[in-house]
Amino acid sequence: MRDNARRLLTILTVILALWLVLGFWPLSIGNQVIFSLCILLAGGAALWRQRRRAVSRQRSEIVLPPEDFQGAVVLVCGDTDGLFPGRSAHGETRHGWYLRGDSAEQLPRLAQYLAAARPALVSQVSVLLAVVPEHHPSGEHLAQSLRDWRRSIVQCRTWLNGLPPVWSVFWVTPPGGQAVESRWFTVTPERAGLQVQQKGQAPQSVAGWQREGSPASRLHQTLWLESILSLAENALFRPFRARQAELPPLNLCAAGICLTPVAAVANNLWQQQIAGITTLSPGNDAAPGPHPLPDLLLSSLPHRHGVSRRMRDAGLAAGVGFLFLALAMLASFINNQRLVRSVGDHLAVYHRLSGTPPTPKLQAQQRLRADSRLLDDWLRRGDPGKAWRRWWRSWPRGPGRRCTTTIPAGSPCRSR
Repeated sequence: MRDNARRLLTILTVILALWLVLGFWPLSIGNQVIFSLCILLAGGAALWRQRRRAVSRQRSEIVLPPEDFQGAVVLVCGDTDGLFPGRSAHGETRHGWYLRGDSAEQLPRLAQYLAAARPALVSQVSVLLAVVPEHHPSGEHLAQSLRDWRRSIVQCRTWLNGLPPVWSVFWVTPPGGQAVESRWFTVTPERAGLQVQQKGQAPQSVAGWQREGSPASRLHQTLWLESILSLAENALFRPFRARQAELPPLNLCAAGICLTPVAAVANNLWQQQIAGITTLSPGNDAAPGPHPLPDLLLSSLPHRHGVSRRMRDAGLAAGVGFLFLALAMLASFINNQRLVRSVGDHLAVYHRLSGTPPTPKLQAQQRLRADSRLLDDWLRRGDPGKAWRRWWRSWPRGPGRRCTTTIPAGSPCRSR
């Protein structure tokens, strides 16, 4: 449906352009043919290109949300291996649609494809930077990965009407490597400080959460949390807040930490980080399933105003119509100026004639009466094309006559 609308807009543009060339602008027959061929070739090329784009979108393996999708659309970058089972390209939940960016080079292309195929959803797009410290062997490796993703995220603003909301989540194995269920720690604009949230429970402050349950368990998780926050501040938050060469500061709109079993590489960054704080080890058992997606943070993301494809096509159609009217009015102005000069020439010829012999002056009077009737007819009927053709065919040509080609709005000019 959206491709048909764009094709109809292209055909409308071609028709209006041909109408301008053949019906308004004062061009010779040869120029009319040349301009008409150029317009037809350009229109055919545009239709062929639109057809190729439609075919490429049909062949794409990326599954996009429907155009009327009301949830959040999240471009996921960073450490995405554990978030999408079977290395799938997308994930769908009740509140969001997650699209995977395989690499820093592929993420801008994904944003461009999404903006072209689903422009109405651009206002719902955000970028999630997923960080799994246990997938990185060192801090330098993580820092380089984050720099590459930061540059890629900034490049997406070209296609997403500016820089989209950017947020980040850390997935870390809890103390001992096992957890009954995932536990979330979140930082959002609507709540002050760090909040704790579990499935089916309302968010609560970290201070209130620490007073509940087993003191030993809470102490272990608090030490875990402080270590994660220290790592996140040094590796992500502080570098992103600072300008880096051509990259502007990148402030995160929300952040989260998820304690859940994570598959880890040997001697990874998180093991090195936690070894200096506690003797507890995160454990290296692989997680049985994909990491939980951060749906609980989607409601905290800022919302932007977008333009639907229908509104964009309507705007383009209005722009084409306005341009056509402007060019048609300009052609009308030029043709009317030529008509005024032609009538002036007829008056000058009439005043130069002495009346001897009387025939030329009578013919000049008839010419002026015809000019007067023509102008009255235009004023009354507003149909300059037919009047112009009658006027031109009835105008006598003979020796001593000066006939300048004049053309009203709506008719082509032909030099005689």
